[in-house]
Amino acid sequence: MGGEYLNSLKTTWKAVQDEAIKQGLILSYKVLEGQASNPDDWQIMLMIEYKNLASMEGNEDKWDAIQAKLVGNEEDQKKLRDLRVNMRTMYGTKLMREVIYK
Repeated sequence: MGGEYLNSLKTTWKAVQDEAIKQGLILSYKVLEGQASNPDDWQIMLMIEYKNLASMEGNEDKWDAIQAKLVGNEEDQKKLRDLRVNMRTMYGTKLMREVIYK
């Protein structure tokens, strides 16, 4: 189902992230795909780059408006989430910071 999942991301998740960049909510995003190295490893990672931790907070209304515009109403969004649940197993989220040496 990896191909189907990636195609599903292309039609909605990518559009939402592109709009978020236009609105200054995020700096960039990436989809990484690779072979799992063990049964507990992941194959697809979705990465979103924010300017800083503060920029991640307080923008729920903007994100909701983007979702409504590009994905649809809450019922449409729920249908999409339910569809994707059958395509993959989500292991969780992780907040990481880039280490920059000066």
